[in-house]
Amino acid sequence: MGGHLMALLGVFQKLIASKAHDHEGFNILNAIIDNLPMAAYETPLPTVFQLLFERLQKSRTQKFVRGLLMFLAYFIVKQGPQLVSASMDKVQPGIFLMLMQQVRHPYSGNNHAEVWVPSMSTIDGSDEEKVVLVASTKCLCEYPALQQAPELWSQLKDATIKRRANTYATGIYGMHARNLPTAA
Repeated sequence: MGGHLMALLGVFQKLIASKAHDHEGFNILNAIIDNLPMAAYETPLPTVFQLLFERLQKSRTQKFVRGLLMFLAYFIVKQGPQLVSASMDKVQPGIFLMLMQQVRHPYSGNNHAEVWVPSMSTIDGSDEEKVVLVASTKCLCEYPALQQAPELWSQLKDATIKRRANTYATGIYGMHARNLPTAA
């Protein structure tokens, strides 16, 4: 299986480098996370993150940032925030919290790396919103490093509540808020 996984990650590497096809690279990552045990992809994971961070630095697009947010959210839902953070820390310690807020760090070049909190408002589609909301809630409740950063914790809480309120107001669950029955 290791040879097939490495070949698949080679395809991922080519796709993620392309602005036109980077979303397909994220689809490959999500399929790997969904279908393989963590032990199968744990070793190449730092390289995967290195490639993602390099792309974030060199040719970030809104589509790429959105794809990265969705990948991280899905990964958090499947494996938990502590495991995801630990995997990312192998590339650069503390980068998980950095990506959750708008900060300058080595992988963002001269730009801000607006990945999690600032990009939550760009998510649309009921499944995507649910994944981001669940991942955000898991981070708020299960990630001690975030709980020790009260300002960031509060920003994420506020963004999560706002996203949920917008989800409800725009009718993501099949009805628009203005069409809700009123109490008599």
